[in-house]
Amino acid sequence: MFTLFLSPAIYLMNRLKYLYKFALIYVIFLLPLLGFAYMQLNELSIEQRITQVEVKGIIALKEAFLLTEIASDIRDLIVVQGDDFSLREKIMLKKAAFSDQLDTVKAVTKEFIKGENITNVMTRIRMLNALTAGSGLDLASLFAKENQLVLESWILVQIISFEAGLYQDKDSNNAILMNVLDAMEPLLQHQGQLRSFSAVVMKAGIINSSVMVVLNRLLDELIDDQNRLNNTLRPILEAEDIYGNDLLSDADAIIKGLKITTDRFDNDIMMDEQLDSEWQQYFKQQSVTREGTYQFINNSLALLKKIYSNVKRLKIVVFIPFCSDY
Repeated sequence: MFTLFLSPAIYLMNRLKYLYKFALIYVIFLLPLLGFAYMQLNELSIEQRITQVEVKGIIALKEAFLLTEIASDIRDLIVVQGDDFSLREKIMLKKAAFSDQLDTVKAVTKEFIKGENITNVMTRIRMLNALTAGSGLDLASLFAKENQLVLESWILVQIISFEAGLYQDKDSNNAILMNVLDAMEPLLQHQGQLRSFSAVVMKAGIINSSVMVVLNRLLDELIDDQNRLNNTLRPILEAEDIYGNDLLSDADAIIKGLKITTDRFDNDIMMDEQLDSEWQQYFKQQSVTREGTYQFINNSLALLKKIYSNVKRLKIVVFIPFCSDY
């Protein structure tokens, strides 16, 4: 039965010259190898496109995080200014820089993010940036009103991360780092309150009862932030071999900076009520943790970009000798 099944092939081989026999055998073995190589190439092409989007996402995220940084500057300066409009010129310059940065974010995202979602967010952000500074509001209400621009900017960060597939990264270490960056938003919000509220009371030289309630609530948040920050950064601090000593140093600097600025706030304002400092200098001193956090964010993005770029090159290098074997 088996011989009968093979008889057409045997008949063909007996009629062919040796050169054609070898050529036929070569083709028979080559076809499946070519099919396998095509499937591998197709899979590599898909992975390459995914990696390219991830790299573009990292670049866009860097610009979007800068947008949140400028937005928080606008918010905090408006809070410090209050109703006297003494910082109007500086605020307008920041608003112009914010508008330019939003154009940059739009330019770097248009290649890989489509749809109404990101367009609607950018439209809301432009509208918020065009609004005039709030007036006649208490400290907490003014901060909440001006914080809308910052919150919308963070939504833009989250959209970019989602569309680039960075939160769904198959590498758990990369996903952990992205989750850590996302967890920085409430910390940065409280740091904005810390430096702006501190500057307000230094500028006024007095603390009334309603402001004291707000400051006490902020102190509780800052103390809670210290515990949350230790838990958030623990996966980074315990993986020096993965994230590198530089990033660990940045993470450690945030923890130390948060303790220093919180203690300064507690000792100078809440306990001793030493309100004789120059407000601009105090504002700068209380910005240490915020600046350290954005440095950590930027260095994290640089590390992720390096990782994704290396993976992209490695896949090409591995596949070239694979193809040459055939």
